[in-house]
Amino acid sequence: MVSKILNNNLFKRVITALVLIPIVLYIIMEGGVLFDSFLGLIFIISTYEVIMIVNNDKKISLLKKMTWIIPILIYIGFSMISLRYIRLYDEGYFKIMILLLSIWVFDSAAYFAGVLIDGPKLCPKISPKKTWAGLIGGIVITFFIPNIVAIIMLKHIFLSAFAIIFGFYLSLLGIIGQVGDLMESYFKRKFSVKDSGNIIPGHGGVLDRMDSIFLASIFFYLILRFK
Repeated sequence: MVSKILNNNLFKRVITALVLIPIVLYIIMEGGVLFDSFLGLIFIISTYEVIMIVNNDKKISLLKKMTWIIPILIYIGFSMISLRYIRLYDEGYFKIMILLLSIWVFDSAAYFAGVLIDGPKLCPKISPKKTWAGLIGGIVITFFIPNIVAIIMLKHIFLSAFAIIFGFYLSLLGIIGQVGDLMESYFKRKFSVKDSGNIIPGHGGVLDRMDSIFLASIFFYLILRFK
């Protein structure tokens, strides 16, 4: 019985999350060299995972492999740079948390809406589990986060221009994150790989956890830079 629980994937996911989330939040809060080193570690592990995924196809040439590896690593590099510059902004910690919140809430809302409603698939050939109901559910729930927080903490609905704009940007970041997720799913399917790695128990590899954040972080930095 105990062995079954310990080997259960959901159990592993929960335990891993309980351990890693406080550590990651502390690193983000501290910023500086610690945060930069963390981003460097993510890039190094991601590089290894990208190379291993591409090497799964033994039939293609080295040149063909490089046409996949180099653009993807440039893309991940831009994401790491974006996260670093977001953290350097005034209240950068809070801005990073907004980014992560939009991704996590959107993913969770999309998952539960997809499970409860099901319906037509969003991109069945790339990600068979994603549905249109999940996408819409993610957009709606993420959009109303400012009001949900206001109702819980302030006991009233916070229908203001700020709440509407804030909710819009959260939803937009969530949508961009889903695009990043689909991009990584396409990449893995192209090379017949299910998970990018197994370094994070119950969650797969770093690419599997960062896929949504990679693209959303670049987009978020551009919003902050050119607003």
